[in-house]
Amino acid sequence: MNKNIQSQVYKILYQVLADAKTEVDIELIMKALMSEAEVMAIAKRLAIAVFLDKGQSYEHIRETLKVSSATIANVAEGMNKGCVEYPIVEGVGKIDEIGLVY
Repeated sequence: MNKNIQSQVYKILYQVLADAKTEVDIELIMKALMSEAEVMAIAKRLAIAVFLDKGQSYEHIRETLKVSSATIANVAEGMNKGCVEYPIVEGVGKIDEIGLVY
């Protein structure tokens, strides 16, 4: 895919997600576009970021979420680069309300 088309495709994706108004909207979009395994992979990466932000060890994260050390390292690298300095981690307060066990 050429870079221009790739940019346009990403822009469409981001706009569809930005237009979602509720958690249900996001859930429906994700289920329509992705397999359950793909949704779980994204959810685990977000959980890794939260766990890292809460100071959890790689070992604890690996065992709790059943992810590889390489995946944890990739998320940590993104966070260290500022890529993931996130609205995601800012949303930890909401995640705490859900009762995620660290």
